[in-house]
Amino acid sequence: MPDTDSSLQDETRPEPTPPKNRHALFWTLGAALLLNLPYLMALFAIGHLPPVAQTLVVGAIVFIVPGLPWAARAPADGVVMLFRVVLISLAAALAAWLILLPWPGLTNRVGFILLLALVTNIGLWLHAGRLANVAAPFRSRAGAGILLVAALFFAQTYLGAAHFVPALEDQDMETQGTAYGLMHEAAPTMVTNRDTTYFFAHPLLLHFWIGESAFISDDLDRLRYHHDAARTLERGPALLAQWELNFERFESDPVLLPTRTPNIFLSVFTIIAMSFLVLRLTGSGVAAIGAALLYMTLPEIYVRSSYGGYLAITNFLLIVGAYFYLDAARLFPTRAGASPRKTVGPWGFTAAFLGGWADQKAVLLPMAAPVHAGLRILLDGKLSLKQGFAAMVARVWTSRDFINASMIVFGFVAGWLLFVVYGLAIAPDDFIADHIKGHIAARLRNPTDALQAAITQIDWYPSIAGLWLEFANHTGWLVSFLMVIAAAWTAPRIRDAEGFFLIWALIGAIGFSLVDWRQTKHLAHILPALVILVPLFWVRLGERLRLAVGAVVALAILLNAWRIIGVMQDFTTLQPTPIW
Repeated sequence: MPDTDSSLQDETRPEPTPPKNRHALFWTLGAALLLNLPYLMALFAIGHLPPVAQTLVVGAIVFIVPGLPWAARAPADGVVMLFRVVLISLAAALAAWLILLPWPGLTNRVGFILLLALVTNIGLWLHAGRLANVAAPFRSRAGAGILLVAALFFAQTYLGAAHFVPALEDQDMETQGTAYGLMHEAAPTMVTNRDTTYFFAHPLLLHFWIGESAFISDDLDRLRYHHDAARTLERGPALLAQWELNFERFESDPVLLPTRTPNIFLSVFTIIAMSFLVLRLTGSGVAAIGAALLYMTLPEIYVRSSYGGYLAITNFLLIVGAYFYLDAARLFPTRAGASPRKTVGPWGFTAAFLGGWADQKAVLLPMAAPVHAGLRILLDGKLSLKQGFAAMVARVWTSRDFINASMIVFGFVAGWLLFVVYGLAIAPDDFIADHIKGHIAARLRNPTDALQAAITQIDWYPSIAGLWLEFANHTGWLVSFLMVIAAAWTAPRIRDAEGFFLIWALIGAIGFSLVDWRQTKHLAHILPALVILVPLFWVRLGERLRLAVGAVVALAILLNAWRIIGVMQDFTTLQPTPIW
């Protein structure tokens, strides 16, 4: 299915100058009003809006409005345009925050919103005539269908976040607790149940977005108690008692919507990026929309997209990073408007960099990319023992596949190392205890011990078999069967784009089965790769088989959708081991 729409060809039709000028003026004024409306509502009416409207306003300011006019400067496909908008919006928020941070007193909310509005309007002034570029990827029937499914996923995720998924200590309290300290002091202050007064279990990109969300919605002061407690206590027995008091306060006032708003939007972005990736690989709008429907109806994804944890941000960055890697590796079909990149370049590097600032589990991308690149070099016959070791190293070092994979690896490492430098500068003892020892070294125990523990089930972790049975149940048994079939079909195509997703899934499956703290939430990071494999498998089938498999996929989607309705009625029907 072509990415372009026939309507784009009508832009060159001659038109009298006065109507054209009036049309351009009307378009510019309408765009200016639409882009400034979220800021006006945030400044003057945020507390009087219905919760869903608050979510839309806050999410638009955090992720879309500041970057949209700047991203419109050049045409791009759906993934690139989406990433541009999110990235520029993040840069604008960081700049506004850093400008206000050194000023005396607390960071000014009104000043923060006005600075973002200034960025938006400067971009609008410079690029108003190019705003149509933003809408271009959605002008085709496939693009419109993707947008419709994304809207449905927003509704589903919002309902889960606002009404059906209860407040969760490990997924909401842990991510919202740093909000006040980050926004006002650039420090992740909070009392943890790990004997620290700073949170360093995970990198802090999601935490910043949650802080920004609570700041814009004017809910940040409701989270101040985490910061105040951390500033008045030292490490010791009193910390656990204080954490228990904070937990009780969290249960009485969980501040869920500001905490979950970033994940609602990041989940929608994930499904959009996945759909456009599948569309470019297959040329099929049906395959792209099918992948989106399959992903959004996975019960595991429904729950973990609706709370304040790291699934949505990690999966979004994994998909975007995979897109840039595949593009540079020339693994997309060559079509009009889809010229391949020479290298991963700054976009792929930046996606991996943000992964290093988002979550340790984003390491799946920099692990899968070099493995896939190495297999491509071997299978293409570019290496031979007759060349000699030095010649082989030189050949690998200069190959395009190696360079592309290296950019992904370097981006992730650079992002994580910057987080390390930040953590050591802020609170070295807590950083080493919470991040290095508690969430890296403790997870990567002696492999022999980890394997023995995993097989026999230790403490309150599931065994490997128990973990995968639970994961299949949370994914849906029919969907799991389809994923296994698609993965088996992919094995002989390991050098192609399908092979990259299989490697991604295999690395995650093995790694998350062996590490300490085995849970389905970790395996959920292989679901984008497995979901993508299903439509890639489907489009390669003959007509009759395609109809049969398509019917099975449709049935699987319906069964999972019914399962989600059941979870909405009774959340306890979907219960992981040991906790969410």
